[in-house]
Amino acid sequence: MDVRAGLQEYWKGLTPTQKEARLENQWKGARDAKKKAYAADAPARAARNEARAAEEQARAEARAEAERRAAAERRAEAERRAAAERRAEAERLAAAQAERRRANAASIARFQDAIQRPASSAGPYQGRSTMVDLAVMPQQHASRELDLRTEIFNFASTRGSNGRGPPHCGMCGAFNKGPLAPANVEGVVIKKQMKQVCQCCKGATWKHVATGSYFRFCMVCKKFHDIHKFAQGDDEKVRSDFDPFTTAKCADAREKSRAAYQNKKQRLEK
Repeated sequence: MDVRAGLQEYWKGLTPTQKEARLENQWKGARDAKKKAYAADAPARAARNEARAAEEQARAEARAEAERRAAAERRAEAERRAAAERRAEAERLAAAQAERRRANAASIARFQDAIQRPASSAGPYQGRSTMVDLAVMPQQHASRELDLRTEIFNFASTRGSNGRGPPHCGMCGAFNKGPLAPANVEGVVIKKQMKQVCQCCKGATWKHVATGSYFRFCMVCKKFHDIHKFAQGDDEKVRSDFDPFTTAKCADAREKSRAAYQNKKQRLEK
């Protein structure tokens, strides 16, 4: 009889109670062996868990350190870019101011030369206003609007005839050569609706000799206003290169232009 057949015969000879006890002893022995092996492996298992936790902690700390270094590098790079932009902006503004000063110096020299030999129609120089170069906004405000012809103009106020513009500029007295004259022809250009103010004088800053106040010509109002009316208004958003000594519009004219633009934009969006 082979072993398998002998085991089968032995198993058949057992009662159900014996079979159950035999199986119980077999599985119990296996469970006990597993429990003992698991208990014996507890220190090694704890060591493995500690090593795994330490490894994960090290990886987390390495990731956090890498993120901190990357964030620090990004901040440093952003600060370098911001500093470079500030330097570039400062250099650009300084260059613009230097160019403005050179242009103002040339305009003042032209004005001084023009008043020495005004056009024949201009009459004598009355010295009411003089062209100046301001670097900062003066504290003095004009107490009232000055009359163009009787308080501001340095030369006689005249009107054009036969469809022609005025014969000379009321501020510098230079001859009005007209817009179509060649550049080498002596004189200035006085455009229509410019109230007898030439292209050279309209962008300048002026000082009123009698009152000591300063004023500029607004290209929208077509009037001379106190210099403070060209400054940045309350809650007004302007460009970084805004300059009250070169802007062509006073604050009120700028506000009206923005309102007109917004109204037009709303009409187009409907």
